[in-house]
Amino acid sequence: MIVLGASLLANSAETIIGVFYREETILHPEKFALIIAIISILSKFIVFRYTKKESRVLKSSGLRAKAYDHGNDVFTSLAVLIGICAAMFLDNRWAILEPVAAALVSIIIIYTGIKLLIPAFEELLEKSLPREVEDQIHALLLEEKKILNYHRLRTVASAVAMPSKSISGYTAISPFARRMT
Repeated sequence: MIVLGASLLANSAETIIGVFYREETILHPEKFALIIAIISILSKFIVFRYTKKESRVLKSSGLRAKAYDHGNDVFTSLAVLIGICAAMFLDNRWAILEPVAAALVSIIIIYTGIKLLIPAFEELLEKSLPREVEDQIHALLLEEKKILNYHRLRTVASAVAMPSKSISGYTAISPFARRMT
């Protein structure tokens, strides 16, 4: 995502520089391009909402990243729509709005990529669960009659959730928990 955003920013900057310093012109788009841009915005928005909802249900950072990728596609398509409308309905000098909007979108894409990269690295590096979740696990361990004692609870964030609040069905909590047999 970050590389894509940087590439889009570089292309937009090249177009803007070409228009201002080399007196290049931006071509007028056809009405078909306008229709495609509108369809793209609507379809990507629907896919973004669905994927984002499912990523919350599944607690999946990978799916969340994909959802935000779809969201960035919506912004990119909006930039294209602005550029198409400017080039079609305004004077030729307003056609510069498309690469300017694309540059702004590329900054949003870079920001989103960085925002998604940090939690993904934390998950890959096996960051511990939040303190409140560890406190809940401590409470469950204390409630369980078959566990005599435990120490040094270590947790790892994962997309898999425990099926119930009882831990009695699990064969081993950790090498540091002793079970009555």
